[in-house]
Amino acid sequence: MRGKRQKARGKSGLLDVAGRLRPFALALLLLPLAFCLLPSAAAQAPVEMGATADRDSVTVGDRIKVTVTLTLPADAQANLQELETQFGDLDLLLVGLPQDTLLADGRRQVTAVYEVAAFDVGAAQVPALSVPVRLADGTLQQASSNPLPIAVRSVIPDGENPTEVKDLKPQVSFPLAGGVNTRTVALIVAAVALALALLAFILRRLLRPRAVVLPLTAPPASPEAAARAELDRIAGLGLLEKGEVKQFHGLLAACIRRYLTARHHFPAFAMTTTELRRRMEDFGVGRWQARLVAGLLTETDAASFAQYVPARARCEQNLEMAYQIVEAGEPIPEQTAQAAQATA
Repeated sequence: MRGKRQKARGKSGLLDVAGRLRPFALALLLLPLAFCLLPSAAAQAPVEMGATADRDSVTVGDRIKVTVTLTLPADAQANLQELETQFGDLDLLLVGLPQDTLLADGRRQVTAVYEVAAFDVGAAQVPALSVPVRLADGTLQQASSNPLPIAVRSVIPDGENPTEVKDLKPQVSFPLAGGVNTRTVALIVAAVALALALLAFILRRLLRPRAVVLPLTAPPASPEAAARAELDRIAGLGLLEKGEVKQFHGLLAACIRRYLTARHHFPAFAMTTTELRRRMEDFGVGRWQARLVAGLLTETDAASFAQYVPARARCEQNLEMAYQIVEAGEPIPEQTAQAAQATA
């Protein structure tokens, strides 16, 4: 009887130990399954995209910085170049270099800044932007951002008519101090003017140049012809094939500034890009040509001074934009004929 009791106690002890080890055995069995599931969980990490603007109210032509943030798995790929054609009625002026950051959860965050501008008054918006993202397993996901409303105001103050011509302000008169006789002052001024006129006549007689017979030369090329020849030369240098993007954009900027100086007779070389953009229309540059010039020079400045390296296709677009600037400044045949008759 006593032996049966000892056997029963031993059997219950074994069952007790087996019950205590059961959770550990189950954990060991599930551990390989957990490791198998980890890659699929990482592959299914969410893809998120957002866009913000540094301002929601601007005047015509003001720059707006749009920051696009894309969060995606570390092994996924996204083509941000597709964003350059998605800004709708807004003019894209500058594309910044993307910044790639690794997050604590194992995902990557890609941030890019775009500078745009609106040239029409009223309600505008940064459209909803979208980027295709290719995951490690080959599947595609579409990441999108919400549209951003922008209010565009006119640079002309409210209530002011831009076509109204204002009267000249009255001339300011200064009374003579000490009661000086105005007749005496007039005589002195007349005497000084006569003396200056006599001196100018004598100098002109003494310094008159001798007549020089110049040989007949071919008429100078038009500013457009000279600019096209220079752009053809730049295109033939093969700078893009050599990777010399900075020198390529420096030559483009010099050619366009030289052309504007020759065509419109103002010192384009002496102005910064910002000053030139503000004053081109004052010097007779058409609005469309002025917008092209501002966009191209902003691009060349970024490539020359801000370590911006545009893609090959972007560089070719900048060269085409330079040709369009020259074409936009070409006078129509009727104006050319009238100018020739006036010269004759």
